Amino acid sequence: MTRNLSPDEVLKEYQKVFPGQTGDLFYYLWTDIANLHLDWRNYRILYGTSVERIDLLNQTASSFFGRTEIILRHDILIRIMRLIDSAKTFRKDNASIRKLIDDLRGDLDEAVYQSVEKDYQDIKSATENMKLLRDKKIAHADFSVALKYNPEPFQGIS
Repeated sequence: MTRNLSPDEVLKEYQKVFPGQTGDLFYYLWTDIANLHLDWRNYRILYGTSVERIDLLNQTASSFFGRTEIILRHDILIRIMRLIDSAKTFRKDNASIRKLIDDLRGDLDEAVYQSVEKDYQDIKSATENMKLLRDKKIAHADFSVALKYNPEPFQGIS
Protein backbone atom coordinates (compact mmCIF):
# COMPACT_ATOMS: atom_id res chain seq x y z
CA MET A 1 0.00 0.00 0.00
CA THR A 2 1.34 3.40 -0.92
CA ARG A 3 0.76 6.47 1.15
CA ASN A 4 0.33 10.05 0.09
CA LEU A 5 3.28 12.31 0.77
CA SER A 6 2.86 15.70 2.38
CA PRO A 7 4.05 18.72 0.40
CA ASP A 8 7.15 18.95 2.61
CA GLU A 9 7.92 15.26 1.98
CA VAL A 10 7.56 15.74 -1.78
CA LEU A 11 9.91 18.72 -1.63
CA LYS A 12 12.48 16.69 0.32
CA GLU A 13 12.29 13.92 -2.31
CA TYR A 14 12.95 16.42 -5.10
CA GLN A 15 15.83 17.91 -3.10
CA LYS A 16 17.39 14.44 -2.88
CA VAL A 17 17.00 13.70 -6.60
CA PHE A 18 17.88 17.04 -8.18
CA PRO A 19 21.32 18.66 -7.88
CA GLY A 20 21.84 21.87 -5.89
CA GLN A 21 18.81 24.12 -5.62
CA THR A 22 17.15 22.69 -8.71
CA GLY A 23 15.02 20.43 -6.49
CA ASP A 24 13.51 23.52 -4.87
CA LEU A 25 12.92 25.13 -8.26
CA PHE A 26 11.44 21.95 -9.74
CA TYR A 27 9.07 21.64 -6.78
CA TYR A 28 7.99 25.27 -7.14
CA LEU A 29 7.35 24.85 -10.88
CA TRP A 30 5.63 21.50 -10.42
CA THR A 31 3.30 23.00 -7.78
CA ASP A 32 2.63 26.08 -9.89
CA ILE A 33 1.80 23.96 -12.95
CA ALA A 34 -0.47 21.69 -10.90
CA ASN A 35 -2.35 24.73 -9.55
CA LEU A 36 -2.50 26.20 -13.04
CA HIS A 37 -4.10 22.99 -14.33
CA LEU A 38 -6.64 23.12 -11.51
CA ASP A 39 -7.47 26.76 -12.21
CA TRP A 40 -7.79 26.08 -15.96
CA ARG A 41 -10.08 23.13 -15.23
CA ASN A 42 -12.26 25.30 -13.02
CA TYR A 43 -12.30 28.04 -15.64
CA ARG A 44 -13.38 25.54 -18.31
CA ILE A 45 -16.08 24.11 -16.03
CA LEU A 46 -17.49 27.57 -15.36
CA TYR A 47 -17.09 29.21 -18.74
CA GLY A 48 -16.17 26.71 -21.41
CA THR A 49 -18.27 23.58 -21.35
CA SER A 50 -21.94 24.45 -21.00
CA VAL A 51 -24.12 27.08 -22.64
CA GLU A 52 -26.72 26.42 -19.92
CA ARG A 53 -24.16 27.14 -17.19
CA ILE A 54 -23.12 30.39 -18.86
CA ASP A 55 -26.80 31.39 -19.16
CA LEU A 56 -27.26 30.64 -15.45
CA LEU A 57 -24.19 32.71 -14.53
CA ASN A 58 -25.48 35.59 -16.66
CA GLN A 59 -28.95 35.39 -15.06
CA THR A 60 -27.53 35.16 -11.54
CA ALA A 61 -24.86 37.87 -11.56
CA SER A 62 -23.69 38.69 -15.06
CA SER A 63 -21.34 41.56 -14.20
CA PHE A 64 -19.68 39.61 -11.37
CA PHE A 65 -19.18 36.44 -13.40
CA GLY A 66 -18.18 38.43 -16.49
CA ARG A 67 -15.44 40.25 -14.58
CA THR A 68 -14.42 37.02 -12.82
CA GLU A 69 -13.99 35.34 -16.21
CA ILE A 70 -11.66 38.10 -17.39
CA ILE A 71 -9.67 38.04 -14.14
CA LEU A 72 -9.26 34.25 -14.24
CA ARG A 73 -8.30 34.29 -17.92
CA HIS A 74 -5.72 37.03 -17.37
CA ASP A 75 -4.31 35.32 -14.29
CA ILE A 76 -3.94 32.02 -16.14
CA LEU A 77 -2.26 33.72 -19.09
CA ILE A 78 0.16 35.65 -16.88
CA ARG A 79 1.09 32.48 -15.00
CA ILE A 80 1.71 30.55 -18.22
CA MET A 81 3.94 33.33 -19.49
CA ARG A 82 5.77 33.55 -16.16
CA LEU A 83 6.58 29.83 -16.40
CA ILE A 84 8.34 30.34 -19.72
CA ASP A 85 10.06 33.60 -18.81
CA SER A 86 13.78 33.96 -19.39
CA ALA A 87 16.15 32.68 -16.70
CA LYS A 88 16.89 36.26 -15.60
CA THR A 89 15.26 39.65 -15.74
CA PHE A 90 17.45 42.67 -14.99
CA ARG A 91 20.13 40.36 -13.50
CA LYS A 92 17.60 38.78 -11.13
CA ASP A 93 16.88 35.06 -11.37
CA ASN A 94 13.37 34.04 -12.38
CA ALA A 95 11.68 30.89 -11.08
CA SER A 96 11.02 29.69 -14.63
CA ILE A 97 11.31 26.59 -16.76
CA ARG A 98 14.15 28.30 -18.68
CA LYS A 99 16.06 28.72 -15.40
CA LEU A 100 15.52 25.05 -14.54
CA ILE A 101 16.73 23.92 -17.98
CA ASP A 102 19.79 26.16 -17.76
CA ASP A 103 20.60 25.00 -14.23
CA LEU A 104 20.32 21.32 -15.23
CA ARG A 105 22.34 21.67 -18.46
CA GLY A 106 25.53 20.18 -17.02
CA ASP A 107 23.66 17.31 -15.36
CA LEU A 108 21.62 16.19 -18.37
CA ASP A 109 22.70 13.83 -21.11
CA GLU A 110 23.15 15.90 -24.29
CA ALA A 111 20.34 14.08 -26.13
CA VAL A 112 17.97 14.67 -23.21
CA TYR A 113 19.01 18.32 -23.03
CA GLN A 114 18.41 18.79 -26.78
CA SER A 115 14.98 17.18 -26.49
CA VAL A 116 14.01 19.38 -23.54
CA GLU A 117 15.37 22.45 -25.31
CA LYS A 118 13.33 21.67 -28.44
CA ASP A 119 10.17 21.21 -26.35
CA TYR A 120 10.82 24.53 -24.60
CA GLN A 121 11.34 26.33 -27.93
CA ASP A 122 8.12 24.75 -29.27
CA ILE A 123 6.24 26.07 -26.24
CA LYS A 124 7.76 29.54 -26.72
CA SER A 125 6.66 29.54 -30.37
CA ALA A 126 3.17 28.32 -29.51
CA THR A 127 2.70 31.10 -26.96
CA GLU A 128 3.95 34.07 -29.00
CA ASN A 129 0.43 35.50 -29.35
CA MET A 130 -0.16 35.03 -25.62
CA LYS A 131 3.03 36.96 -24.89
CA LEU A 132 1.88 39.74 -27.19
CA LEU A 133 -1.46 39.93 -25.35
CA ARG A 134 0.29 39.98 -21.97
CA ASP A 135 2.77 42.65 -23.05
CA LYS A 136 0.35 44.95 -24.85
CA LYS A 137 -2.89 44.65 -22.89
CA ILE A 138 -2.59 42.82 -19.57
CA ALA A 139 0.79 43.78 -18.10
CA HIS A 140 1.05 47.11 -19.92
CA ALA A 141 -1.42 49.48 -21.56
CA ASP A 142 -0.04 49.73 -25.08
CA PHE A 143 -1.28 53.05 -26.49
CA SER A 144 -2.59 51.76 -29.83
CA VAL A 145 -4.26 48.74 -28.21
CA ALA A 146 -5.79 50.70 -25.32
CA LEU A 147 -7.28 53.27 -27.69
CA LYS A 148 -8.31 50.56 -30.17
CA TYR A 149 -6.21 51.97 -33.02
CA ASN A 150 -5.04 48.43 -33.80
CA PRO A 151 -8.05 46.24 -34.61
CA GLU A 152 -7.82 42.57 -33.59
CA PRO A 153 -4.14 42.52 -32.61
CA PHE A 154 -4.39 39.18 -30.77
CA GLN A 155 -5.15 36.52 -33.34
CA GLY A 156 -5.16 32.85 -32.36
CA ILE A 157 -5.83 33.14 -28.63
CA SER A 158 -8.82 31.32 -27.20
